[in-house]
Amino acid sequence: TLFFALGLLRFDIVNSRQLTLTKIAEGQKNVVDPANRHPIKVAIRGYVDDEPESRGDKQRFVFKAKILEAGPQLVSLDERVMVTAQLYPEYQYGDKLRLFGQIKIPENFSKDFDYRAYLAKDNIYTTMFFPDTTLSTSQVDRPGFVERVNIKIYRGIFAFKRAFEKSLERSVAEPNASFLS
Repeated sequence: TLFFALGLLRFDIVNSRQLTLTKIAEGQKNVVDPANRHPIKVAIRGYVDDEPESRGDKQRFVFKAKILEAGPQLVSLDERVMVTAQLYPEYQYGDKLRLFGQIKIPENFSKDFDYRAYLAKDNIYTTMFFPDTTLSTSQVDRPGFVERVNIKIYRGIFAFKRAFEKSLERSVAEPNASFLS
């Protein structure tokens, strides 16, 4: 009975989270603008929450949104957004950014693969495509102590990983180097 009660409590905590960005994205669907000429754009501030991956002429990264700018008001958030951005400038884990663009709910592009569920397993419920991106210097959206420690640790891990991959590329010939990294 105790485990059942703890399970119910955990379920209630997880499902009672306010997903502000998801509500904004869902609200856009109700706006009458079939050609999407006047998308609703939002400004969010936070930091890069995972190692960015480069693909062709773009990069994708998970963004931890901490602040939503609503006019003069700042709304506190704790949501993750999958961002597709220009390849340059390249961002690193922990970079504090301000993004301005349209929030969307992920679409399933195929019947064989549930992209929404794939992102939801990592608590990502919204996406942003090619937002206006600037580095943030604001102290308002500064991560908490534990987040700052995590950022420092993971930045070190990712720097070691990049150095290791570069040394592999120098010492092992292609195509074997691609398989190793």
